[in-house]
Amino acid sequence: MEKLFLLLELQRRAQEAETRQAFAHIAVNETHKLTPYRQAIFWRSAAGVPVLEKVSGTAVLDDKGPYALAVRDEIRRALDGSAKSSIVLAPAAHHQHVLILPFKTAADGLLGGLWLENEKGFVDADIHILEELAFSYAHSLALLSARGSRTVLTLLRSKGRYRKYLVGAALLFAVFPTRLSITAPAEIVARDAEIITIPYDGMIEEIKVSPGDRVVKGQVVAAMEHTALAAQMDMAAQELKATESSVARLSRESLATPEKKGDLTAAASEIESKRLQLEYAQDLSERSEIKSNRDGIAVFSDTTSLEGKPMATGEKVMVIADSSQYDVLIRIPVDAMVPVSEDSAVTFYLNVSPLSGYDARIKSIGYQASPDSDGLLTYKIHAVPENADEMRIGWKGTARIHGNWTIMSYAVLRRPLAVFRRLSGL
Repeated sequence: MEKLFLLLELQRRAQEAETRQAFAHIAVNETHKLTPYRQAIFWRSAAGVPVLEKVSGTAVLDDKGPYALAVRDEIRRALDGSAKSSIVLAPAAHHQHVLILPFKTAADGLLGGLWLENEKGFVDADIHILEELAFSYAHSLALLSARGSRTVLTLLRSKGRYRKYLVGAALLFAVFPTRLSITAPAEIVARDAEIITIPYDGMIEEIKVSPGDRVVKGQVVAAMEHTALAAQMDMAAQELKATESSVARLSRESLATPEKKGDLTAAASEIESKRLQLEYAQDLSERSEIKSNRDGIAVFSDTTSLEGKPMATGEKVMVIADSSQYDVLIRIPVDAMVPVSEDSAVTFYLNVSPLSGYDARIKSIGYQASPDSDGLLTYKIHAVPENADEMRIGWKGTARIHGNWTIMSYAVLRRPLAVFRRLSGL
């Protein structure tokens, strides 16, 4: 008799549930009052595929974990072609005794169900009463699923003022004036900065400055590894000396043997070649100390990512910039671009102060899109901050660019229409 009262109480509470979440909580936790179990999982049916939504207690179910995948496979196999009101599964590697209770109605079919897991199994008396509870749960779930859509359909089908208000509000929203806008990543970058690059293929031995250090003109900021270069200079010097000695010897011998004057001419040309090799090696040695050509601050990530790293000629090492001269660089993905001009309003927010907005004036707009370091194709827009506090080069944030005026329906459907045309070819 006690279980009968508990059954009636659970049926009433399921019918009074206002949301699917409240219903799922009752199904996985309150059902324990009627029949004890170790764990319960509420799942819903999405086009015949079980989707796990709620687990009993305070546990959190990893939907992509091995246990969840195994549970979904078991439910799918158990329900395949089965019309039973309950299904008992024998213990397996990933579960103990299991009782599956499908939630079905004649009008809606399979809506979901309960997965009940126990260590000792389920007796027939408990299974029969749980089947009765599952029948009631199914109708409660069907009412919850239809409640939201039924409210909208009632308004649409009504012949009174509600339908007029709803249609009027939709039309007003569709033609409401708004401005096209773009939201894109932004970064504070140096203006007219000097880019320090690698003078020749090799490895950086030492970075002489730290990020943010003040640098003066002519200061050494980095040094290339020059062990092999020093050996090349010594070899070139020795070869030049040996060639000069050979020329001196041939010069003396040519006085007695005129036939050797031809060898003397070739040896003199070789001296010039060896001298050029030595001068080139000396020039590389001088350039092994990379110097700054202006005053400013050193802008780069960190020294550990550069020191000891093989680099190619022309590869960027750092930037020497004036900390008081900076722009806002806005990278707009190709798919998000809208018509903008230098008169378009720009507002940007930095991550260091997301509540403070700053205005900017567009200085230049990239004519063609170019790839970023991550491979994304973007248009580059440079803007000058107006009436902004002092900012630090390298700070990142988000910029919003306001374009032309249009209506709300076009602003909402613009990108979906572009995707549809690209996919369909229309």
